Amino acid sequence: MKNTLHGERINKMGKIKNIFTKVKNAVFPSTKAKTAKEIATANGESYINVIQVDFPEGDAKRGSFELDWNDKFIDFLRENGYNGKEDEDLVDAWFNDIARNIVFEANQADKAIVEAPTTTKSTKLDEGRKEYS
Repeated sequence: MKNTLHGERINKMGKIKNIFTKVKNAVFPSTKAKTAKEIATANGESYINVIQVDFPEGDAKRGSFELDWNDKFIDFLRENGYNGKEDEDLVDAWFNDIARNIVFEANQADKAIVEAPTTTKSTKLDEGRKEYS
């Protein structure tokens, strides 16, 4: 019986602590600023961002991009016909399409047709991010 009473007391204290935590968080919200990704995700919006761009020394024609995205962006890509097993597969295909469209539009201005490489190299990073080069 002693254990049961003690267990009930701990359970009640846990509930009281949860109530105080909720009140504290309501009265004193976190001062940590949300990131653009967190805000977009909370609002149910898609998010894609270039985190970093790197170029090899002395070669401005080659480079790599580090991208970050949320699940809503992946949903957007799927809704627009992109397929793949991994999220990175969809982003790879999308990024390749963007690169091809840039080349195509630039060459349209000159009325020239250019055969451009159609793939990029990608490296998985942490937290659902990927680097493209």
